[in-house]
Amino acid sequence: MDTISRLKKNIEASIKAKEELHADTEGLLLFACAVAVVMDCYKRGGRIYIAGNGGTVADALKTYAL
Repeated sequence: MDTISRLKKNIEASIKAKEELHADTEGLLLFACAVAVVMDCYKRGGRIYIAGNGGTVADALKTYAL
C-alpha cells in the first residue's frame, strides 16, 4: 500500500470512529465522565500517567500535551 492510500485509509477510519462516537449518547456520557475525572485531578494538583504502545503512545503524548 502506498503512503497516500495508507493516509486516506487512516483518515477514513478516524472519521468513522468519530462519527460512531458522535452517534453514541451512552459513549459520550461515559467519555464526558472520564474528562471530568481528569480535569478534577488536575485542579486538585494531581498527576495522571498516560501509557500506550505503538501508535497509541503517540496519541497519549498528544493528549498529554493539550
